[in-house]
Formats: sequence, structure tokens, C-alpha cells
Amino acid sequence: IPEHKKRAFEYLGLKEEKTTTGRNVNVVEIPPQIIVNLETPQIVEDLGETPE
Repeated sequence: IPEHKKRAFEYLGLKEEKTTTGRNVNVVEIPPQIIVNLETPQIVEDLGETPE
């Protein structure tokens, strides 16, 4: 997985578990809006921030 996604997983407190195919099984546990936001590295900084 891309480094910024890996950091986001760690930020969210999710254990990184790989299936035999190498896919991260925790992806399904993340809310859809966070999945979308993971496309940009700044999500890690944005998490927990209140939008202006």
C-alpha cells in the first residue's frame, strides 16, 4: 500500500493485516468518506480537524 495510506491506517489505530494476496483487509473497515480522502496524503493531517 502507498506510504500515506499506511500512515493513515496507523493513525486510525488499525492493525495492518495482509491477506495471502497482499491486499490490506482493513480497507473494508474504514468509512467510505475516509476511503475517498485516503487518495490524498494530507488526510493524515486532516483527521480530527474541524473544517472551517
